[in-house]
Amino acid sequence: MERNQKIEEVLSIIWEEREKNNSDKEKIKKIILEKIQEDILKDLITEGHIAIDNDSVKFTAKGEAAAKDIIRRQRLAERLLIDVLELGRKETDSYACEFEHIISKEVEESICTLLGHPKECPHGYPIPTGDCCVKARGMIESIV
Repeated sequence: MERNQKIEEVLSIIWEEREKNNSDKEKIKKIILEKIQEDILKDLITEGHIAIDNDSVKFTAKGEAAAKDIIRRQRLAERLLIDVLELGRKETDSYACEFEHIISKEVEESICTLLGHPKECPHGYPIPTGDCCVKARGMIESIV
């Protein structure tokens, strides 16, 4: 796994753990080590993506924006793979993980528009709103 992909994976992990109300540094560090076999929290601090406050992991504005972007691409990829390509849940998770790293902003917005600007992923978690969603609010329905 290349460095940028590792950073995106860790930002995704932190976002998902925050959704579960877990911001504990040691718990998050353990999950990161299990998933990518490398602790890069210090690198994310140095690069300005996160901060540690009382052993709690918090996003900086830069980290929040980057994490929101990767989560949006991941969850839209999941919706596309399940709703359009009709893949099973088992295959979807691994394919979506690969797919999220190569989706450009234009492709992301096209996928979102194609899907009718879905509000949540197949797992029931919210899909962060994109520019296309704001522009289309109330105007477009899914063609799928």
